Amino acid sequence: MRKTDGDTGQCKRCPNAGSILLRGYDSYCKDCFVVYVNHKFCSTIGKMRAVRHGDKVLIAFSGGISSSAMVHLVRESIERAGSQRRLVFQPTVFLILEKSVSSCYGSEEDCVSTAARFCQNYDLPFAWCHLDEYFNESPQFYTKVEDFQRSGRQAQLKELFKKVNSLTAKEDLLKRTRTELLIRVAKLMDHRKIFVGSNSSRIAADLLTFVAQGRGSQLPFEIGFSDTHDPDVTIIRPMREILQDEVEKYVEVKEIEVLEAFAQPEVMSRLSSIGTLTQDFLSSLQKDFPGTVPTVFRTGDKLTTAVKQDGEKCSFCKMPLDSTVIPPSSALQARLYSSALSTLGKSASQEVIERFVVSKPEKDFSLIDCSHLCYGCSLTIKDCT
Repeated sequence: MRKTDGDTGQCKRCPNAGSILLRGYDSYCKDCFVVYVNHKFCSTIGKMRAVRHGDKVLIAFSGGISSSAMVHLVRESIERAGSQRRLVFQPTVFLILEKSVSSCYGSEEDCVSTAARFCQNYDLPFAWCHLDEYFNESPQFYTKVEDFQRSGRQAQLKELFKKVNSLTAKEDLLKRTRTELLIRVAKLMDHRKIFVGSNSSRIAADLLTFVAQGRGSQLPFEIGFSDTHDPDVTIIRPMREILQDEVEKYVEVKEIEVLEAFAQPEVMSRLSSIGTLTQDFLSSLQKDFPGTVPTVFRTGDKLTTAVKQDGEKCSFCKMPLDSTVIPPSSALQARLYSSALSTLGKSASQEVIERFVVSKPEKDFSLIDCSHLCYGCSLTIKDCT
């Protein structure tokens, strides 16, 4: 039987009264809830044996509550002296400044100084760079706030994003450039692991979003515990077992500072992109049916891909290329054939249609290598002017 927030009952782990209600029926006192979240975080990393003693780990920090909670959990796990679940590695918190293409309230200087102070409170090293360092093979990053300077390639970055017509394509473009930049920086800093703050609610929404964007073959890399598409750097999702609601309650209970400089104004409709629409749909279902997100999330864990990881890579997102050989009667082939008919018309010959289907995207940018694109990236590029 589901309970209400005012009727939390007894904590399910101890005799104390519960003050936090999860999933409509699980009550926890504050102490047990903190232990519960910490256990989820550490066991997720521990059971996969992803991090070894002394590993250097780059902690991707965006200023949001999920990445803020992740920084706090990392600090807690390192300080847990004498515990079997203590994690012993060398973290560096890293921030990518996206002000030139996003709409956060704070200025770039405010974002850097606020993030640096936040990390200093947890005694964690901090570094940062501009998103437009994506255009450099060896990105320049900084470790001191006083080293702050405006990037000289913001105009180039704005030019790239100005070409994007839809918010869906813009979000995808931002994710690809951000991920690639993180990997390059990690290599320069000699870090072979990257922690990102994607929680299970975010991953469930991403699963449906990526399928809708034609990235189904990349799902094991995009939503799995670890993303190994780069042979030298592994992206790890240690928050993947924790729901968004649990993250929010953890931030509240532990009084983790919410960084106002990174807040995003609510100016766009929930229907503006595939991603926001999917997230809103899952969130509304989760309120009435608490098993929605876990069901989608667990289903994603069972998905595999036939695309070879050691094969040819997409020139933009660097994921295994799914469009080198298109099997007959496949969903991709049917989609391309339908697009060819819509573009060329029914009067086009079969030979012309087949040539259209196997051709590469006509659009090209000096800012992006379009020589070998996966199907998902080809859709993003097609949505650009």
